[in-house]
Amino acid sequence: MRKILIMIFAAIAFAGCNEPVLPFISLIEVEEKTPWTISLSAVLSDEGSDAVTTCGFVFSKTGKEPFYDDSDGIVTVPPTGVGAFFGTISGLIPEEDYLVKAFAINEAGVAYSTMLIVTTPLY
Repeated sequence: MRKILIMIFAAIAFAGCNEPVLPFISLIEVEEKTPWTISLSAVLSDEGSDAVTTCGFVFSKTGKEPFYDDSDGIVTVPPTGVGAFFGTISGLIPEEDYLVKAFAINEAGVAYSTMLIVTTPLY
């Protein structure tokens, strides 16, 4: 009987212990680009186990994959929950390649979109 009670207690205690789940970004697209800017959109399809607290875009020069804590620049936008978000990277150089990813952060950590290579046009 004691063994059964211990098993029941353990099952109840661990029933509420769910691992945190990262958000999911299903799409990233270039909306417009100029020699000095890249305007982007991304779609947050799922916030994961907790609300997204920060989202936006990270970028770097080609050859160095951008991450939230290691990139050439970050553009943050206010999180709005599931749906599209938009941002513009500025101060870029004409005819340069940039690696760009969307990101979203919740309690579980940082989630990223697929990476794009975007070339800014000549003036």
